[in-house]
Amino acid sequence: MLLSQREKDRRYNELRKRMREMGVEILLVLGDTGDAGLRYSNLRYLTNFKVVFGNGVLIFSPAW
Repeated sequence: MLLSQREKDRRYNELRKRMREMGVEILLVLGDTGDAGLRYSNLRYLTNFKVVFGNGVLIFSPAW
């Protein structure tokens, strides 16, 4: 399933809002293939990128 720009913007705006409320300046979102690929859900929710082999990371800042 493709992540539309509108949905991506909605998710990022909500994340920015929550980060500001909590005083978080940088968020690291990790994903890996782990137990049959079950550890990438947070990364995939924000990027629509599925880790196929190894690890992935998103560095997210409300300022970006």
